[in-house]
Amino acid sequence: MGKGKKTRKAPQPEASEPIELPFCRTLPSELAAPLGQVMMDWAFFEMRLQELVSLALKISVVQGRLAIKSMRALEMYQLATDLFQLEGIQLPRPYEDEFAELARRRNLLAHGVWFSDGDSCLLRDLTGTFLINGKRVKRKIQPAGVPITADNIKNLSESIRQVVSDIESLIQDVTKRRSSLRKKDPE
Repeated sequence: MGKGKKTRKAPQPEASEPIELPFCRTLPSELAAPLGQVMMDWAFFEMRLQELVSLALKISVVQGRLAIKSMRALEMYQLATDLFQLEGIQLPRPYEDEFAELARRRNLLAHGVWFSDGDSCLLRDLTGTFLINGKRVKRKIQPAGVPITADNIKNLSESIRQVVSDIESLIQDVTKRRSSLRKKDPE
């Protein structure tokens, strides 16, 4: 996680006005394969964050999994940031926004309901609000269909993989910093 990196935000598809469409019970393979990859990448991302927290707590990875088994990704990062700060080690905070955006996009894919409009698939988003004719409407009341393409999903997968790489670099950096702090101030 280099300094000065900007949050990677992919262009988001526009929400269309809600219409009733048939459920899409089986996704086309060009969507299903990248969707499966996103889920695998996300699990790996969460595993790396658990390792970061375990390192911060100075416990084994197994103990760390038990300690933080139900924390969300952003919460794990915030916990690690706070714990390392107690040692005088600063983690970059600007990436909290990026983690939140990745979680939002991943959660839509993981928890949304797919519909078909014949030519493409729409993902029903039941969170937040959107505008119809200048009026704010809750999606829980009037759901919106968001068109999703294989490229949208692949972009998310690439973004998650980049963040995983950043976390791995951060783990190495923190380990080195901790080692140098021990050399300077032996207990």
